[in-house]
Amino acid sequence: MGINLRALEKAALLGYASVPEAVIRLYEEGVPVSNISSQLGVSRSTIYAILKRAGVKPRRPGGRARTYSLKERFLDGTVTGPPEEIRKAFDEGSVYLVRIFCRCGQSTAKRLIKEWRMLTPEERDELIRCTNPA
Repeated sequence: MGINLRALEKAALLGYASVPEAVIRLYEEGVPVSNISSQLGVSRSTIYAILKRAGVKPRRPGGRARTYSLKERFLDGTVTGPPEEIRKAFDEGSVYLVRIFCRCGQSTAKRLIKEWRMLTPEERDELIRCTNPA
């Protein structure tokens, strides 16, 4: 496979330990293969090879992976970081910081911020208590 140091650096900037981890997580979030390819600087065939080796089932053409709700992301430990910083990022609507804490793309971060704004203060407190400190 054609994974180089530049791809590893790009994966690290996105918060992933390895290129395969980045490919699998982004693909499972519904990010198109062409976008993953351009974000990481690896070919589409390399991405498909990584997915095949990992046993990830391919989406049907034009299909999207299941989208996880804000509550699911908090409860499964996907959201990591200092609880007060996470609360502040969501309260201020900082797409950049939400992307970092939730390890997701821009459109997912925007959707999660919208979900956050629909929660009551009590529900927000409950989610923050579920946060996995990094």
